[in-house]
Amino acid sequence: MVFVVAVLAVVLWPGEREPEYQGRKLSEWLEIYVDGRVDPREAEAAVRHIGTNGIPWFIGWIRREPSKSRIWVNTFVETFVSELRRAGKSEPSSSEKAAILASRALRGFQILGTNASAAVPELTERLVACRASNTSWGLALMLVGKDGFSPLVAALRNPHSAHRPFLARCIGRMAYLGTNVQPVAPLLIACMKESDPDLVSCAAVALGYWRLDAEKSLPALMGGPHRPQPACAWELRLRPGTIRYSRRCRNKVFAWAFERYEF
Repeated sequence: MVFVVAVLAVVLWPGEREPEYQGRKLSEWLEIYVDGRVDPREAEAAVRHIGTNGIPWFIGWIRREPSKSRIWVNTFVETFVSELRRAGKSEPSSSEKAAILASRALRGFQILGTNASAAVPELTERLVACRASNTSWGLALMLVGKDGFSPLVAALRNPHSAHRPFLARCIGRMAYLGTNVQPVAPLLIACMKESDPDLVSCAAVALGYWRLDAEKSLPALMGGPHRPQPACAWELRLRPGTIRYSRRCRNKVFAWAFERYEF
């Protein structure tokens, strides 16, 4: 509730001032961090110094993200800004500015990491209510770290979530958490049995990152009884001190995930 009020203040109250450090605004430090005009460690330290005071601004910037934006266009946005400069266009449009600020907000969450955990309830609420095209809330939860994991799992488990393939990939990128969080392999395996090919592929990629529960995950990656044509044909071969699998794969995504288990 506190963050909801703070975000509304940022969005609706024109007198609210953006946090500053050493004479530069938060958005300016984030631009420096991305552009690399100075040592990015200096900009990172500045964002950390501003700390949780910047969270309402991050959320406000993401809220204003244009509907046609996709969060995976972060790299495109940065390239686009560079192209504008080369073309001599000094000022992007209002929608371009909003997309850039949303990208900067995610950089901010990335820098703060677990120090932004207080934003998880607000991010979770936004994720549940967001439009299908806006995946920024999910990515922000991923960047927050451990406290953002459970909301992502809950959203992926919801069959009505419109961005489940993206959520599966976010969960896959959090494999560094290891056994410190709830088991996720059963959910990803269940996703691989659904009819959405994008969800199936993203769940397979996530399994490849986690590399857990091999006894159940590997049959799922090989196709399993729910697929009329298994994705991988494999043969078990014994080698001194190890077990090795040779496979003839028709699905490169499944093959990649399978090989992540490093037999």
